[in-house]
Amino acid sequence: MPERETYASTFPTTRWTLVELVQRSDGELRKSVLADLLRAYLPALRCHLVFVRRFDSHTADDLLQSFVTEKILAKGIIGHAIRSRGRFRNFLLVSLNRFVANHYRDARRLKRYGGNVGPPEQFLALQDTLPVVEDAFEISWAKQVLVQAIERMRAECNCSGRPDVWGVFEERIWKPAQHGVQPMAYELLVARYGFVSPTQASNVLTTASRMYRRCLRSIVANYTRNESEIDDEIADLQRILSRGRAVGRLNRGK
Repeated sequence: MPERETYASTFPTTRWTLVELVQRSDGELRKSVLADLLRAYLPALRCHLVFVRRFDSHTADDLLQSFVTEKILAKGIIGHAIRSRGRFRNFLLVSLNRFVANHYRDARRLKRYGGNVGPPEQFLALQDTLPVVEDAFEISWAKQVLVQAIERMRAECNCSGRPDVWGVFEERIWKPAQHGVQPMAYELLVARYGFVSPTQASNVLTTASRMYRRCLRSIVANYTRNESEIDDEIADLQRILSRGRAVGRLNRGK
C-alpha cells in the first residue's frame, strides 16, 4: 500500500515517533503503525498480568484483548500519551492497571445484582495498586530489547559475510548467558572458523562485542526521547536484568 511505503521510508522507527504518528494519522497508515506499537509492547504487558497480577493465561489474554479493543482502539488512549511526561511503556502499564481495576470494580457491582464476577476477590485490590514499574513487565521488556539487538547483530554478520563474528559471540557470550553453559574454548573456535591463533579469536570477540553494543544502542534509541537518554536507558536495562537474575552479563557485551 502506498501509505505503508511512505511510513516505512520516511519515518524512523523510534517508539515515540510511532506514538506521535498514531496520534496524527488515520486510515490504513494509523492501523499499520498501531500494529507495530502493539507488537513491541503487548508481550511485556501480558507478562505483567500473568506473573505480577497472577491471572491465568486465558484470563490475561481476555483482559489484554479487551484493553486493546476498548481503550486503545475505541477510546484512543494513545492520544493522551505525552513525550515529556516519561516513558511510553510506563504510560501503557499504568493505563492497563487502571483498566483491570475498573473492570473488576464494575464486575463487583454486577455481582451485587446476581452477575458472575469470575476471578477471586484478591484481584479487586488492583483498584488501589497502580505502580509505575513492575518487575515482570520491566524484565520482559528488557529481554525483548536484548533479543532485538541480538537479531540485528546476527543479520549484520550474515549480510557482511562474517559468520565467524557471530559464531564467536554466540559461543563465548550469548549461549553462556542464555543457557548457563561454559564459553567455548578459544582453541575450539580456532578449529571451527580457521583462525590463525586463539589471540585472533579473542580479537574477533572484541569486534563482536563492539558490534553488539552498537546494535543495542540502536535498538534502545527506539525507546528513548533523544540521544542523550540512551546511556541512561542502557544502565536501566542492566539494573532491570540484574534484579531479575536475567542475562546481566550480556548487556555489557563482555
